[in-house]
Amino acid sequence: REDQHIWHELGPDEVWRRYAAAWCRACESPLAFDVMAHPDLAQRFCAEGLAATIDLRPLWDEMAACAHDTGRRIEISSAGIRKGVGDYYPAAGLLERFCRAGVPITFSSDAHVARDICSGVAEAQRHAYEIGYRTFDAPRADGSWETVAL
Repeated sequence: REDQHIWHELGPDEVWRRYAAAWCRACESPLAFDVMAHPDLAQRFCAEGLAATIDLRPLWDEMAACAHDTGRRIEISSAGIRKGVGDYYPAAGLLERFCRAGVPITFSSDAHVARDICSGVAEAQRHAYEIGYRTFDAPRADGSWETVAL
C-alpha cells in the first residue's frame, strides 16, 4: 500500500506492462528455483480503482511463454480468494494460458499465519481441473517433484 503512488504516477496500464516484464525477467533468472508465483498480483488493486484499461491477454501470453520456455512451474495461490480479490493468483484467464502453454502447476495458500495454512487449496485444485489441468506437481523432501493426478 505504501507504493500506491507508483500506480498514480505511472497509471495501471504501465504498472501492468512493467510488472509483466519484470516477472518474465525473473523467470529467466539463472538462480536455482522451480516455481514462479503471483503472475498477476497487480489485480489486487482493481477494487481500488486501479484496474488496467489495456487488453492484458498479450502480456499474459508472453508470461505463459516465458514460464514454459524457462521450465518454471506456476503456483496457484488461494490467497486471492481469501483476501477478497475474487479470483485465484493467477486469475482464470491467465491460468488458462499457462495450461495451454503446458506450464506445470503447484498449489499454495500463501499463508502468513498458521490458520491460513492449506486454506482453500482443495477448492483451488478443483478450479485448476475446471481450467483444464489434470495433474499438479508436489515437492518432495529431497527437493525433487512428484506429479500427482488432480
